[in-house]
Amino acid sequence: MADDGRNTVAGGSLSPGVIAVNSLWINPARKLILEFGHNGLNDLYNPPSIALTIYGYSGYGETDKRTLGTGDISGIPALYGEV
Repeated sequence: MADDGRNTVAGGSLSPGVIAVNSLWINPARKLILEFGHNGLNDLYNPPSIALTIYGYSGYGETDKRTLGTGDISGIPALYGEV
């Protein structure tokens, strides 16, 4: 994988219990996240957040969390600050 402005989805073998792996590309000089997804930064684990994409766990075969919902979008500035 490379910082090429493209999102890449690939398959492969993962450790037991791991459902996905994500890379984070940043520009530290500009303090800018260039590309990121659900990467473990400030995952939510409390029950009211179970339906959000940023919730830290997923069930086998779950497909509901493929896009950000209203709670995810409004929570991003609360967790990471305003841009």
